[in-house]
Amino acid sequence: MTVLTEAQHTGEFLLSEAPGTLSREKGILTSGVVVADGDVLALSAGKLVRATQAEGSEVLVGIAYGAHDATGGDLADVPYIARLAEVKLDLIQVNASESEPDSGVLAELAGLFIISR
Repeated sequence: MTVLTEAQHTGEFLLSEAPGTLSREKGILTSGVVVADGDVLALSAGKLVRATQAEGSEVLVGIAYGAHDATGGDLADVPYIARLAEVKLDLIQVNASESEPDSGVLAELAGLFIISR
C-alpha cells in the first residue's frame, strides 16, 4: 500500500486572524528568494526576504501566507500576515535549521500583535 504525505496547506499555520483582510498586507519578494507558507518575513531594501534568527539585525514584518518562488526575479503582490493574528508555533519557522523561532523573534512578532500558541 502506498503511503501519501500531505503537504502543509496554505494558511494552515493560522489559528485566527482579524476579519476581512485587516491582518494581511502584500509586498515584493526579493529576487532569488523562495518562501514557504508560515515562513517569518523581514524587510531588506524595502522588499520581503526570509527572516534569520539574528536578533536585532532585521525588522520583522510578518509571516508568509502561501508558498512563493522569486527565483525568476522580484515577485510582486506576495501576501503575508502583518498583524492581529494567532498562529501555531510549530507551523511557523525562521530557517530550516531551527525547530521553532527563538524568544526574540516571538517577541518581535508579538509587537505586531501576531501571537504564537
